[in-house]
Amino acid sequence: MRRFSGTASIILKKQDNYMINKFTISGLHCESCLKLVPLLLREIKGVKDVRISGLDGHVVLEADEVISRQAVEQALAGTDYKVS
Repeated sequence: MRRFSGTASIILKKQDNYMINKFTISGLHCESCLKLVPLLLREIKGVKDVRISGLDGHVVLEADEVISRQAVEQALAGTDYKVS
């Protein structure tokens, strides 16, 4: 398991042939946010599953590859959601 420093909380590890990518998203404040953010993140190439823990914004992406912070930021572009 590797940890990357910076403002995003990212932990990467291989599990069942998928990479587990963890991020924290800020700006979530309601149930609609909890439905919209996973829809946006599923549009990232290689993402197979998105789990969000709640309004605290902890997001787990299962993907075929490492998902960069930049890819998450691009998927959230034009919204009030930010990778924090």
